[in-house]
Amino acid sequence: MANYVLLMSLTGEGVRSIKDAPARIAEGMKAWEAMGGKTLSFHLTMGPYDYVAVVEAPSDEVAAACFCDAPPRTARACRRRRRRL
Repeated sequence: MANYVLLMSLTGEGVRSIKDAPARIAEGMKAWEAMGGKTLSFHLTMGPYDYVAVVEAPSDEVAAACFCDAPPRTARACRRRRRRL
């Protein structure tokens, strides 16, 4: 299986509802596992990213499908970040 490093930042909505973060993280891990992946480690960080996860997926296609199925607020944040890079 291939490994992936996910760099994640909270959106404004995520910051406002930070108390719900543990449930959102657990939900994301379950969704990843339902697609055939495995979370190897998950870290809270300081700096430009709020979370870093190391995950496994059976293929690039499975990883891409999971990223594309992210909640709309996550997809919007990803598009904004890509434009800045």
